[in-house]
Amino acid sequence: MWHYHDSELRYGSPRIRHELLKEGWVVSERTVGFIMRKNGLRSCMSRKFRVATTDSRHAFPIAKNELQ
Repeated sequence: MWHYHDSELRYGSPRIRHELLKEGWVVSERTVGFIMRKNGLRSCMSRKFRVATTDSRHAFPIAKNELQ
């Protein structure tokens, strides 16, 4: 699974299969998945950073607090 390690543990079975097809190997995505699972390999994709703060300086009306 050199493609897996060359991709810094990011490639999963679809991408590895695509790389193998470019090299001339004939293999299914499912077979690549079975081999990866047998060897304990999983792709680790990191999520993109997203700001999760609230914009409190907006121009929209604020709802009345009915619970107090």
